[in-house]
Amino acid sequence: MSVIVLPPEEIKTQQESPEYDYATRQALSMKPFNNVTTAAYRFNFWSGFCNQFMMFCGVIILAKGEGYSQLLVEPIKWKDLYGTNQMIRHDLLFDVVHWNSFYPELPRIVSHDAEFLPDVSITQGKDNVSSHLTWKTDLANATKPHPLANKQTSAVHAYMTNDNKIARKRKKRENFEVEIMRGAFRPHPQLQSIIDDFMQPIGSSYMVLHARIEPDMQKHGACGDKKVTAFKDIIRMLKEQFKEPPVKTMIVILNREILEKEVASVKPGKKNNTLAVENLELLNHLVANGLWDGRVNVIEAGSKLATDSGHGIYSKYYSISGGIINYFISIKAAFFVGTEVSSYSTAVIKS
Repeated sequence: MSVIVLPPEEIKTQQESPEYDYATRQALSMKPFNNVTTAAYRFNFWSGFCNQFMMFCGVIILAKGEGYSQLLVEPIKWKDLYGTNQMIRHDLLFDVVHWNSFYPELPRIVSHDAEFLPDVSITQGKDNVSSHLTWKTDLANATKPHPLANKQTSAVHAYMTNDNKIARKRKKRENFEVEIMRGAFRPHPQLQSIIDDFMQPIGSSYMVLHARIEPDMQKHGACGDKKVTAFKDIIRMLKEQFKEPPVKTMIVILNREILEKEVASVKPGKKNNTLAVENLELLNHLVANGLWDGRVNVIEAGSKLATDSGHGIYSKYYSISGGIINYFISIKAAFFVGTEVSSYSTAVIKS
C-alpha cells in the first residue's frame, strides 16, 4: 500500500474545499502529521452522554497538559448506554473536520497510520462503528503514539479538578476550553441535519424542560432533598414561575424508554412503581394536549428523533445519538429548565 503524505497547508485547503464531499474531507482532515506528537487514550467512556462529554473534555485537558498535538480517533469511543450498550467511534458522531480546523489550539483528531504510528494496531469492531486498539510495544516505551491516561478515571478526574479550580477562581479557563464551548465541538453533519430538519418549523423561540423523573433517578441514593421526581410537581412549579407561556413550544427531555419499561413491568396486586405510571400518563397527556391550556405545544426529541430518522447509525444507536441531539437542542434554547442534581443540566448551563 502506498501512503501519500500531504503538507499541512494542502490538507487544510483540501478539507475545506466544497469540491469534496464530507467523507473525503474528513479522511483528508484526519491524516496524521508525522512531525508532531500523537497520543492514544487508553480507556473507554461510560455513563450517559453528558458524563461522557466531561470525560472527552478531560481527555483534551490531559493531552494539552502533556503537550500532545494529535489524538488517535480509534480509541475515542462513546457508549450507547441504555440502548445497545456498544461503543461508537467519535468521528461517526461528531464533526471532526470542523474540530481539526481549530488546530493547534486544540489537538487534531487523526486516524491510525501504520507507518507513522507503529506502536499500535487497529482492528475493526462490530458493524465498523467501533475499533479495538492493541499496543505492540510496552507502554513505558511507546511513543508512536504515546499512551494517554494511567487509569479509568483519569479523564473525568482531570475535568472535575480543572472545573473546581475555575469555580473557586483559582484559575481562568484556558483558550482551548473556550473554543470547545464556542463551537469546536459539534455533531457530525448527518446528525446535525436531523436536528436542523426537526428544529426548522420550531424556530429559535422555544423552551427545553429537562425533567429528571426516570425510575433510575427515583432510586438514586444521592441528592435526596434536592430531587423532584414527580412530573406534576415540576409542571406546577413551571406554571408558578411563568404565569403566561413564554414560548409556543416546549421540548421535554427525558428517557421515555426507561419510563415505559418501568410501567410495562407493573403487575396487578404487587408493589409497583406508581409514580412512574403517573409520570408517564402526564407526559402522554402533555404531548397530546399541550401546556398552558393548549397554548404551548409539548414535543419530544432525543432518542425518538434518532430512531425515527431511519439513519443507518443514529437510528440503531439511538440512545447516545438522542443524548447528543438533546444536548445541542438544549444549548440553543431561549429558556432551559433543568435540575441541579443532573450532570446533563449542569453541562447545558455551562455551555
